[in-house]
Parts: sequence; C-alpha cells; structure tokens
Amino acid sequence: MTEEALRLSTGPDAADLIARDAAVLCGGLLAKMVERNSNLMGSQLTAYEIHAVGEATLAVLEARAKRR
Repeated sequence: MTEEALRLSTGPDAADLIARDAAVLCGGLLAKMVERNSNLMGSQLTAYEIHAVGEATLAVLEARAKRR
C-alpha cells in the first residue's frame, strides 16, 4: 500500500487507492507469469507467486466491496 493510501485510510478515497495499488501488483505478477511460462527455458510458478496473485486479487475485490 502506498503512503498516500495509508494517509487516507479513513477517507472515502482509500479504497480506490488500495484497489489501484493491488491491481498494479496483480497485473505485474500476471505479466511475469505469462512471460516465464512462454519462455521454453522458464521454470514453473512458485507457490509464493500464485499466493501473491491471489492476495492481490482479494485486495481488489475487498476494496471494491467497501466502495459500495
């Protein structure tokens, strides 16, 4: 979470900032996974990477739910 999101954690914009940060993290991890899996010499995904994508996705969903 960014410092901006922490500072605004009680404000109405906090959920949007957290969702944005989580979406960027999730997108970056997914891009890394696609790149690795498309490389013939690449290795399989680690449990940590799979867990990180799940956590980022959950953060996005929770932030969106709080906005409603």
